[in-house]
Amino acid sequence: FVGTNRHKAEHSRLRGGEDARRSLVEKARELIANQEKFVIKASHGANSNAIFPYCDTTSPKYKADHLEHDIDAALASRPDSTENWQIRVVTPGVVIQKCYDSVAKDMGRPLELKILTVWGKVVGATLETAPKEFWVTRSGAIWQWRTDQTGSGLLT
Repeated sequence: FVGTNRHKAEHSRLRGGEDARRSLVEKARELIANQEKFVIKASHGANSNAIFPYCDTTSPKYKADHLEHDIDAALASRPDSTENWQIRVVTPGVVIQKCYDSVAKDMGRPLELKILTVWGKVVGATLETAPKEFWVTRSGAIWQWRTDQTGSGLLT
């Protein structure tokens, strides 16, 4: 569900208006009723903000009462002005995504690959928490960097 106006992501501006917002809330309520694990987040995906996990079905926060607030907060979220232009021009919207379990953790977070695409084709990927240590090719091969990949020569 995405907004039609980049600068105002009010629920009345959703494609389909209030009906689309209601449909989104109903879908999230259905997921809770079925004890599904999911995340509500802003479509821009920047700054790790506007991310509302519903991944722990035993948590007191795993309630339908929180859904509308979280959906509206995700709609109102904006990327930071320091983000690149590609992220800043993403049409405001809300993503509902399944939670995924990761047995292995990296810095306390689930393993997550950042996938780079060009014109809809996968080019490669890096580990979210260690992007300068290795590269995953389009075919799935892993290249471990032998030299420091930062401009200043310091791993960050």
